[in-house]
Amino acid sequence: MQDFQTKVKVGSQKGNSTVNMNFRSEFTQTSYELFDTQGRAIKNGEITSDRTTIDLAGLPKEKYIILVLDGNRLYIQNFELG
Repeated sequence: MQDFQTKVKVGSQKGNSTVNMNFRSEFTQTSYELFDTQGRAIKNGEITSDRTTIDLAGLPKEKYIILVLDGNRLYIQNFELG
């Protein structure tokens, strides 16, 4: 597992229900999975460009965990929905 923060930037703005993720993949099949702090899977999808916007409308404003699978590399980061 590599240091996620050096590879990807995840952020949300206060009062906004989207998360912007900047990630430059070295592989063609890159995906993300979003979890709440209890480990429940919330959302997943493919990363097809350097910038991915994830719509989290309707989710509580709390902490989440995002995993990115890039080839055989796994990146994990916590973030808080604003």
